[in-house]
Amino acid sequence: MTSEWARALRRDGRTFHIVDTKDFHSINDPRVPELGYLRWSPRLWRFATSRYLNYQNRLRSPEFARLFEAAGLEASITERLVTPENIAYAREHYASDPRFRKMTVEELATTQTKLCATVPNSSKSRGARGEPASLVATAGKSSVREPS
Repeated sequence: MTSEWARALRRDGRTFHIVDTKDFHSINDPRVPELGYLRWSPRLWRFATSRYLNYQNRLRSPEFARLFEAAGLEASITERLVTPENIAYAREHYASDPRFRKMTVEELATTQTKLCATVPNSSKSRGARGEPASLVATAGKSSVREPS
């Protein structure tokens, strides 16, 4: 989907996204922590979810940014929602998936990400027909805020 946004945007185009990264089961069941799905190993997670029944991904905010960058867009995380409760939960459960060990506890504890992706202005970044000539990597700044 990110490659389609990259294709459709003009050279000066921008796309803005608010991404909910919490366990969707926590919305209807207060017993489920917002980051409850982080505690499961990759194998158990694949078994418990499928594309036919109850599927949800466990992508974290830096992984969303990398998807946009892989499509040739410059991505920056403009804001992340992180609570003290989710930081404590992430510290306790992050080791369940090896890919989570590469992230900061704040990246794991994020339950909402605001992300802006732009088409690079430089003609060097895009090929003759507008397709990405190479991956563009930018260091996105993020801010952590308490819920209001």
